[in-house]
Amino acid sequence: MSTIQLPQLKFTDQLPQLKFTDAPRPPVRVLFVPVGRAPAPRMVEDNLEAMQALVGGYLDAVILSGRIILFCNEDGIEQGLPVNRTVPARSEHVEIRGDFFVTRFDADGNSVSLTDVEIVDSIRMVTACRSPR
Repeated sequence: MSTIQLPQLKFTDQLPQLKFTDAPRPPVRVLFVPVGRAPAPRMVEDNLEAMQALVGGYLDAVILSGRIILFCNEDGIEQGLPVNRTVPARSEHVEIRGDFFVTRFDADGNSVSLTDVEIVDSIRMVTACRSPR
């Protein structure tokens, strides 16, 4: 059995300037990770409201690698959402609560669809993170 080395994740103070717009844009493909179920690709409208709807509230972000970013509910603890995954971050493990998704941003801060390879890599990464027992 091979071991996947997870990167040290970075929190929102390290994020590039991300752009969310109300202007019509084509949907983007993300990796949606619902609590207690397997991660799966999903198309989502490319706007803040649609992305907030996926997590059930305001967005909090963690950089997974490069421009690949995990978005979760910023108020997951306060809302009492169940733990979805525990991820390594800095010198501790952080609980990601509620549903979350993984997406990618380009150099200009615009969201873009994950490629097939990025979907597979993201599934491996979130699967390697500890799930609650």
